[in-house]
Amino acid sequence: SLDVNGSDVAISGGSTGSTLASNLANNTAFTVTVAAQPGGENCAITNGAGTISSANVTDVSVNCGYTISGSITGLGSATGLSLLANRADATPVAANSTAFTIDSSLASGTAYDVTVGADPSGLLCMLSNNTGTVSSAGVTSVAATCGAPAEKVLYSFQGDQPSAGITDGSTP
Repeated sequence: SLDVNGSDVAISGGSTGSTLASNLANNTAFTVTVAAQPGGENCAITNGAGTISSANVTDVSVNCGYTISGSITGLGSATGLSLLANRADATPVAANSTAFTIDSSLASGTAYDVTVGADPSGLLCMLSNNTGTVSSAGVTSVAATCGAPAEKVLYSFQGDQPSAGITDGSTP
């Protein structure tokens, strides 16, 4: 449902256009917000505030889609993690989080690819179940696992190379 200047306005599911009979007077400020998100979807308002000016307001739009969420392990108190859906809409993740929801709404049938936009300081995060297609429900299976990056060890060899005749792993 929507809220217009504090009054709840019911919208039927699957609606692609509605006229809100709010009867606001000329020169009256208006604000349209989402009063209750529909199950599993995330709705956002565009042009949801303004002033009635001698005509009906026709440019308010509501766009709904499904969210992408999942779990996080190993983040602890580290800061700086951000996740992206389809390489857009960077969503910062707070320290000590064990779950996330990406600030993006995708329609059913839309392909998704969740990636790490920025790793938290001192950690490296890997994702699983991070690609697929939205199918009439929110995606909840993405998992982020964060941990200390593996240490890099550089080897250098000096001296003679082993002879070609040694095959059992022993050294000359």
